[in-house]
Amino acid sequence: MKTFAKFSAFVMLLLGAFSPFSGYAQEAGKAEQIIAASKAATGGANWDQIKSWQETGKIRQGGLEGTYQAWVDFPKVLTADVFKLGPIKGSAGWNGKESWSTDSNDQLRIEASQAAIANAIKSAYQAGHVFYFPDRYPAELKYNGVKDNNGKPCDVIICQPKDSDPFEVWIDQSTHYLTKMVDLTGEQPQTTSFSDYRQFKGLTIPFQSTVSIGDPKYDNITESQEIELNGEIAAERFDPPKQVVDALIFPAGKDQVSIPFQLLNNHIYLPVSLDGKKYDRMIFDTGATNVVSAAAAKANGIKAEGELPGGGFGENVSAFGLAKVGLVEVGGIQLKDQVFTVFDLASLAKVEGVEGQGLIGYEIARRAVIRIDYANHQLTIVKPDQFHPPANGIKIPFKFNSHVPMIEAELDGISGEFEIDTGSRASISIMGPFATSNHLNEKYQAKTEVIGGYGVGGPSRALLVRPQILKIGSIEIKDPVGLIELGNRGAAAATQTAGNIGGGILKRFTLTLDYEHRVLYFEPNTAFKEPDIFDHSGIWCMQDDNGGLSVVDVVKNSPADRAGLQAGDKIVGLDGKTITGAEINAVRAKLKEAPGTKVTLQVDGKAGKREVNLTLAELS
Repeated sequence: MKTFAKFSAFVMLLLGAFSPFSGYAQEAGKAEQIIAASKAATGGANWDQIKSWQETGKIRQGGLEGTYQAWVDFPKVLTADVFKLGPIKGSAGWNGKESWSTDSNDQLRIEASQAAIANAIKSAYQAGHVFYFPDRYPAELKYNGVKDNNGKPCDVIICQPKDSDPFEVWIDQSTHYLTKMVDLTGEQPQTTSFSDYRQFKGLTIPFQSTVSIGDPKYDNITESQEIELNGEIAAERFDPPKQVVDALIFPAGKDQVSIPFQLLNNHIYLPVSLDGKKYDRMIFDTGATNVVSAAAAKANGIKAEGELPGGGFGENVSAFGLAKVGLVEVGGIQLKDQVFTVFDLASLAKVEGVEGQGLIGYEIARRAVIRIDYANHQLTIVKPDQFHPPANGIKIPFKFNSHVPMIEAELDGISGEFEIDTGSRASISIMGPFATSNHLNEKYQAKTEVIGGYGVGGPSRALLVRPQILKIGSIEIKDPVGLIELGNRGAAAATQTAGNIGGGILKRFTLTLDYEHRVLYFEPNTAFKEPDIFDHSGIWCMQDDNGGLSVVDVVKNSPADRAGLQAGDKIVGLDGKTITGAEINAVRAKLKEAPGTKVTLQVDGKAGKREVNLTLAELS
């Protein structure tokens, strides 16, 4: 799971899929002329005198209020900012080489993935108004015609900085002021609107900006209160700060703790305590920060503040709040003073067949070494200074994209950066832009559309494919199940990320996470050579509100489709045995049995009560 609220003094930038330079006529030099006119109208040569920009102000979003400070080195195109918003705080920066951030506990993270670097470049380019200074950082500018902004015509320029993603710059035709910057790509593309223009030291600049994903209740509004130009900024301001050690507290006399877990639907479920209250089933998810379900939070008196936007795979936005938890305990190991996001996870329970009470992942892994023994269903947390690399482990370096580890891997010889995500049930989810740029739809003759997963972002639709080899270092995994994600929003739309490697692959290993040294270790287990199997029926089913089991989707030309099953049908029996929604995983396992297997479902729906006979087959 991912949250896509990034609290920055400038913008909240996220990445996705779009081809920016198609479908319009070019006029040679027009983009540069319009940018030059805007620069002249808002300060002209005074812009050239700016060496540094320091700013403080207020933030408002989702019912929360806070403050920010921001620093920009204009000639070098460097940025840094710090913020406080409700119960959280953080900082971020770009020193021209490294992108970094700190969290509410001042824990430092160097973010070196392609996606993180692209995001940092884009943020710095915008903050430094680099479109006014084309010699400072290479970018391609394209004129994109005239568009209406609340009745006022604007000239629109597409700007794509080198090694980053494109965005539009909207410039009012009458005033030549910058009115908007619009993301053209993104997991949730955003529009930054500028207002409250004032005269300041020879410049005409906006003192308010609003970042929107399209729903006003999620708008992030910043108001400048104080700006200083050409003040001295220490060179180290843009560099990563010194790490503040915030260690886990282990039980006395122990250097490591092992915890048994349940593996359901390829998800790792652990018991966790929050402020002394036990939660039996929290998912350990390398792609997640702290999350507690809204129902569990309410039942245990955890109070959430604010209403912010979040999501993952799937195109929907789901609101979350923020809550402080004084003590987190996992297997007797303690972690103090944590911020949790509070999500409605009711849909997760309907998919999983059990109530998921939340997620933990990054905050524990960041402070320890985690060893996940999938074969024996055991997770071990080790003190970093007591860790010894596994003798037979294959060492794979990784980079962070936000809090998610990213490795270099190859899919049939095509390389890219892939997320390592224990919170995904799938084997390989392939991002749409990566599939498009590498012609994977044609390569794999992808035509079978399925629901590949379901989370807080809703259902994620994908094309089912079967690559020949996934290569991770020297490891080769043959014939994995692949899902080419179809979403235009959400995680599927990331432009810099090749894909997501989930539990369907990871369960073939003992996986060790060494976040401090940014290294993973893969040890193949007894399941390594087992075939990777997708559903053989064409049914996506979920628990319904009454505890039953309902068909949500039927794949075209699948065994279920040919047998007449329809979305909305309720499955009340399997091979003559009455079933309920609580047995969803047993039903899924049956529907993954070998092609040719006969399955009889007892069904109740619009066509009445009936028996449906399926002959399982590969979906194609």
